[in-house]
Amino acid sequence: MLLAPAARAFLLSEASYLRQHSPRAAKRFLERLREARRSLGRFDQLGFSHDALPILGIRRLIVGDYILDYFLGETIMIVAIRHGRQRDPDLDDDRDEDFEVPPPPGDAAD
Repeated sequence: MLLAPAARAFLLSEASYLRQHSPRAAKRFLERLREARRSLGRFDQLGFSHDALPILGIRRLIVGDYILDYFLGETIMIVAIRHGRQRDPDLDDDRDEDFEVPPPPGDAAD
């Protein structure tokens, strides 16, 4: 099983962050992800696949508060790990048109 660079970077960053705030939480985080990797090694269909996922062919596994996105191939490649409150990696953060307030009537922009 392989970790893509982005997944590895998140894993290291999150473990470091948690370790600073709660060594126990960091240990629990790493143990859960190790167990998830072992489980995927035994049961590669463990995660789910759905057309609504951000990348075609990706499978998703929920591990506590975290989401692992992975591809099945000759080997399993974990392409992304993120906290469940974070956006999918491919979503465009610039899509704010739904939140813009129109100018008031009679404004100079009319």
